[in-house]
Amino acid sequence: MMHRVGSREVRHAQCLFIITFLIYLGSSAGVLEFGDDWSMLQVTNSIVNHGAVNIPASTPGTALGPDGLYYSKYGLGQSILAIPFYVIGVKLSYLPESQQANSSWRRGAARKRPYFRGWCAASR
Repeated sequence: MMHRVGSREVRHAQCLFIITFLIYLGSSAGVLEFGDDWSMLQVTNSIVNHGAVNIPASTPGTALGPDGLYYSKYGLGQSILAIPFYVIGVKLSYLPESQQANSSWRRGAARKRPYFRGWCAASR
């Protein structure tokens, strides 16, 4: 027998997702430290911009494929899940400084986290 999901359960699930996402977002270091981090970012970039999964040979964690192109030796799952966040980040980086939300927050974040330093510098 199937149980019908009510609106109360859906609201609870949505709240749980939002809380978990905010905890994750608040606790992330914002730094690409390991080879698989860079590899995931390069694969995501390649999927979005070229519709392919090959990456530059200089990327950590690459392997030469039979076609002579380089590929990540890590799975595609995280790269695919990162696509919406990558696209949103790229779109937001093109906004003029006056339209970006709370630019003083960005300056403060740039002092605290090295990843934001690069992002803030690249978005100007």
